[in-house]
Amino acid sequence: MKKTLFAVVFCAIRLHAGAQVWEISAGAGMSFGKLLPTAESSPRSSYLSYGFGKPGVYFAPDLAIKVSPHSRFLFGYQYSDNKAGVKLHLNGASDYEFDIIDLHCFSVGYGWEQLINQDRTRLGAYARAGLAYGYMDGLGGGGSVGEPFSSGGGLYSGSSRTTQFEVMPDFWTPTTTIGFTCGREGGTGLFGRLSLNMSATLCWKNPYKESSKFEYALASGSTTNSGTVQYQGRPLLLQCGLEYRLFRWGKL
Repeated sequence: MKKTLFAVVFCAIRLHAGAQVWEISAGAGMSFGKLLPTAESSPRSSYLSYGFGKPGVYFAPDLAIKVSPHSRFLFGYQYSDNKAGVKLHLNGASDYEFDIIDLHCFSVGYGWEQLINQDRTRLGAYARAGLAYGYMDGLGGGGSVGEPFSSGGGLYSGSSRTTQFEVMPDFWTPTTTIGFTCGREGGTGLFGRLSLNMSATLCWKNPYKESSKFEYALASGSTTNSGTVQYQGRPLLLQCGLEYRLFRWGKL
């Protein structure tokens, strides 16, 4: 991975040392995390799912080297906190438990851009490869009450963690990101510097040394369900936010 990152940096500087535009930007937004569960995790069912949970946040300074009207190389750092875990649901009642995973990711990539709408709108796509340092920063959960028993709905009963922070050590993981960007082209005002970014990032390593576990109980007017859930897996992140261009210099 380190050799790949070095090769991309070397090629970007060596092959395009002539005409180029440099840009420094800062981005921020929401990060939605989920786990791609391993075989050791409790299986999905009609009442158990591994969906995207409550959003965290991310912050990402970035350096871009534009080497043609359509192409640019990207060098970036990103911090994100992500809430990933399990959701239980029964007749309108629900419970969720999650681990908070903080990631510090260093990446390089390539981006492609195209002007549309009489060259007033900029659309782009990009791909990045990186290396992230992560750790477990907290845990949480909650639930919601369904409809009253008299209507045959659900009522959340309770859950209790049986593992804590020791289930996740500090770790390093390779990452891969694909994303899309849209913004206004030209001008020096606020909207000329802002872009909307949407991306998906996969962490290739399962960071758990053992599963997170909790006991639960769900009940409705006609059905009850209780037991123990355990989960672990590779984090997958969906992110949406704004990027603001701080500086630009050079020419093509």
